[in-house]
Amino acid sequence: NFVVQDWVGIFSWKNEFEINQVSVSDDGVDLALGVSLEYLLTDNLSARIEWERFNHNREGVNIIGAGMTFYFGG
Repeated sequence: NFVVQDWVGIFSWKNEFEINQVSVSDDGVDLALGVSLEYLLTDNLSARIEWERFNHNREGVNIIGAGMTFYFGG
């Protein structure tokens, strides 16, 4: 069995740094979204691949991941 999940949301961020004794800070709220494909290996175990994107000041960060999940109980 395959399970597809997707999501859209917002995230808030804040940057603070100092260069040559000059402090700079910036903050904002931007778009975040993702999708994953999960395959149920057994009733208690699944494997997953996922992609997430976080837009930040018109630039983006893409994250690709993989994992396994063990489900406890019934």
